[in-house]
Amino acid sequence: MFPLFLIPVFIAAVAVCLYACIAEEIYRILALCICLLCTAIGLILAPWQIQGTVLVLALWLTRQFSLPKHNNYRV
Repeated sequence: MFPLFLIPVFIAAVAVCLYACIAEEIYRILALCICLLCTAIGLILAPWQIQGTVLVLALWLTRQFSLPKHNNYRV
């Protein structure tokens, strides 16, 4: 059985390539919207293992970027 979640992922990849190649702003925004929509649909259709992996990565990356590395302030 062909995994259906790969179809929107491939469409999103094509939209990213078009976004990088197109010079006009309206078409770039349209390609970006298509990319975001297809990524969301692909994530919804993905198996729970992939959804869980994306959730863990998102939580880990936001924690890595939101916390300061060290504290220079002394009391």
